[in-house]
Parts: sequence; C-alpha cells; structure tokens
Amino acid sequence: MRIDEPVVKVMKNCFIPLADERAVKNPTMIELFFNEARNAYLEGRYPLGDDNAYDRVAAVLAHLELGVFDATRHTLNFLTPKMLNFYPVTQYEKREGVVWQRKQLEQKLLEQYRLRTTTTAQIDLMKEFLEDCRSLPFYGAAFFDAQVERPVGRLGKLKDHHDVDVWVAINRDGICIMEKKKSQELLLGMPFKQICWNVADPILEDTSAGLPCIVLQFQGQLLQVFSKQALMMDAYIDSCVLGLKKSGGSDEVDSSVKHSLSDSYSRLNSQTGLRNQLNKLRLHPVPKR
Repeated sequence: MRIDEPVVKVMKNCFIPLADERAVKNPTMIELFFNEARNAYLEGRYPLGDDNAYDRVAAVLAHLELGVFDATRHTLNFLTPKMLNFYPVTQYEKREGVVWQRKQLEQKLLEQYRLRTTTTAQIDLMKEFLEDCRSLPFYGAAFFDAQVERPVGRLGKLKDHHDVDVWVAINRDGICIMEKKKSQELLLGMPFKQICWNVADPILEDTSAGLPCIVLQFQGQLLQVFSKQALMMDAYIDSCVLGLKKSGGSDEVDSSVKHSLSDSYSRLNSQTGLRNQLNKLRLHPVPKR
C-alpha cells in the first residue's frame, strides 16, 4: 500500500460513556468494540505497565484464537510464530536479538494459557478482554502525534536535548501522554479536573522547530506539547469538557462531576508499572504575574 493511500477505518464514537458501552448487548457491536481495542493494544497504544498483565491478556487472546488449551497441540514451537497475535509489537520486538528473553516470554504465555481449560463462548472472551482495556485511563481515546521536551541534565545547554516523540491520548475524561519508543511508557495521565490548557507560543524560542504548542498546567507547573495537531487537540478537549459539564449538570469540571473513567485515573499511581513519570518530562514553572 502506498504511504499516501487513504485508509478507511470503523471507529466507535469517543464520546460514548463507558456505562453506555457496557450496556450494549448486540454481539456485532461488541465485536466491533473488541476489534478496535485489540488493534490499539497490539499497536502498543494501550500499555499495561505490568508484565504479568500482558501475559494474562495475551492468554485471553490465545484462548479466543486457538480455543481451549490442548497440551498435545499448543506447544512452544506452535505458539512462537503467533506471538504478535497476542502481545503488542513493542513488547515482543524490544527483546529482538535476546533469544532467551523471547523464549521466556513464550514460556510465560504457555503457563497462562495452560490455565484456560474451560470452554468459553467467544463473545465472553471478547468481553473479558474489553474489561481489561476499559480499566485503563486512555481507553477509547483519540490519539495525536506530538513531541515533548526532555529534562535538562547537569550539562545543560552543552548537550543537545532532542524532543521525545509521544502519543497524546485524549478521551472524555482526561489526557494521557505516552512515549513512542519501544517501551511505550506512560509519562503523564491527568483527568481534566486537574489540568488547565491553552494553545500558546513556546516558552523558549529555540524549542519545537516551529511546531504549534499546547501548554498543559498542573500541580503548579507547565508542560509544552508540540504538534501540528495542537489546534485539533485543543478543540477536542473543549468538546470533551463540554460533554462533562452537560453530564454533570454543572458549569465546572470538578469533583462533583461523576463519570465512568475517573477511577482509572485515581488508580494510576497504585497500579504496578502504570504511573506518572514526571521526571522524564521537562516542566516549566508557572510565570509569576
């Protein structure tokens, strides 16, 4: 396929409340939800943080594709060429060149898959996978390409500080920033009630290579996010917040607004391997007025 050839994708409405999505009973719709979530997971856009979580979710996908575990068929040699059907490419390829690490991952999948000895309807396996994804703060988000600044080290300007390529994931509850490199780490996750934002000029003139900038303010600090899609992100956040105001019956986005994904943000720092990593971001102080 040529790189500039248009691609048509079926995607669910990002503004659908999670409670409404869970209430859907139509098997065709559930399968569409599942396919979108699985694609995001396999592309590395749904990092789980905890390696054990990857193994458990991979076993669900193996059960769905291969059926109940059969010791005579489902050996390591059988699973090896299928690993990218069950693990994100980022999880498997970061072990490229380290054969024993890949074999270790394959062994973990086999151990988890071996536990799945009960015949389960495919639709129920899809729901099981979806519930794992729905616990993530960036589930159902729209993804935007962007860059953020690295922290300045001890050498300061004596060393070049290349910006970090990231995904900015925005859903109806908040905003997350994930590094695009092989580890696919979550760097920041904040609900809208804890941030302010605005499209603005860069704080420093020598940054961003001329890209538009959206500035996020939280915890008394500023984070610059550079992207050609900055205006789109700003408009999308405005739409999400407007939806929260309507659903909460309030003119303010505060703790009185009840929405289905807020718990996933509050669990960020308690989930193993899935937490804010502000030390990997260059944050600026809020200018004094």
